[in-house]
Amino acid sequence: MSTTPILKQAQEPQGIFLNEAQTQAPQGFSLNEVQTQIKDEYEIVQGILSLDTRGNIILPNGEAFTPEQFSVKAKWQYARLMLGKKLADNKYFQYTQKYGKEKALDCIVNEALLVQPQRQLQFFIKEVVDKRSKNPNATVRIVCAIATLKHSLIPREEVKKIIHDYYMSKGAEYKNAFGYQTYYLQRIETDLGGWKLGISFDTGKINTDKAIKIGASLYIEKCTNVVSFLGFRGFGGDFQPINTRILRVTDEGTKDRIVQTLKAIDFQAEKIASKIMENGKQKITFEDASKIIYVLGKSYQIGEKVRNWLLEEFKRIPDEYKTSYELAMVLSNAPINPMCPIKENTKNARANLSTIAGIVLAYSDIKELITKCDEQIKAWTEKLQEEMR
Repeated sequence: MSTTPILKQAQEPQGIFLNEAQTQAPQGFSLNEVQTQIKDEYEIVQGILSLDTRGNIILPNGEAFTPEQFSVKAKWQYARLMLGKKLADNKYFQYTQKYGKEKALDCIVNEALLVQPQRQLQFFIKEVVDKRSKNPNATVRIVCAIATLKHSLIPREEVKKIIHDYYMSKGAEYKNAFGYQTYYLQRIETDLGGWKLGISFDTGKINTDKAIKIGASLYIEKCTNVVSFLGFRGFGGDFQPINTRILRVTDEGTKDRIVQTLKAIDFQAEKIASKIMENGKQKITFEDASKIIYVLGKSYQIGEKVRNWLLEEFKRIPDEYKTSYELAMVLSNAPINPMCPIKENTKNARANLSTIAGIVLAYSDIKELITKCDEQIKAWTEKLQEEMR
């Protein structure tokens, strides 16, 4: 919200307001039978929002927050949860035509605050550096996300424990692969040598930023390369359950989905290995490999020097042996090759190269990935031309 005349007019007809004496709850008391929990780095407050006469938003625990203490993401989530996604988006478009994007978002938040009865929600609060203050040590509490009561608050450590207990009870081999916790359960002898197959995972974040992700992980014994099928984003291949996103919907449901995903990947280890070998036999030209390295490299924040190194490594392979598998080996070797110019302080570069290798091997028809790369290159070119006009 804002104190501009436009927004005041939007909230005046029927808001539920608290006077100044009502804005703070006494010690140990809740205005809305609020429940407060501390999970990971967040304080989670459950209940409903209200307004005071000054335009502050009153959290369920009685704290008065200014509209600026709600992140853009939190405002969007609140508006859509209260108004419904379609109505919120339509109203936002209408307000944008009149007042511009920034005020439009505040307008739909104002309308959401007028809805009665207010919906019981979860508010994720975090203390962050106050960039508005001249004091570098100043902090401010913000609502960084909002979710329904069904959203699971299982913390990172509990997700780790569920996966750890499941795999260690089966005698798995544990490794930390480029920052991802990895468990190898089954060794498979293939035409390309010995492989160890297991999973890597990302615990996600309880504040709705990232879902829990579980993906197959492949360890190539011959060259000690790690190929990760985790974090494919928009470049996923065409066979499952090689990479799975687990949404946090109820605690029990989330736990069940984690275990079921682990079982599915274990059960299909032979199938996954066979499919990877089949996909890896596809021929690929140097030109097409260049597109893949360029587009996926830029998408996963791999620098130009590393991309050029990858191209030179792939160029050394005789044309008759240039395949998806060999490209994946070049990509997955880069994180462990001392000759690859990866800066030590570059965040996630090694994990991302391992993931790009997985993407290449996840396509039954490598032409589909090349087409996606062509489309991305075209979009980038058009955007650049538009900016230069």
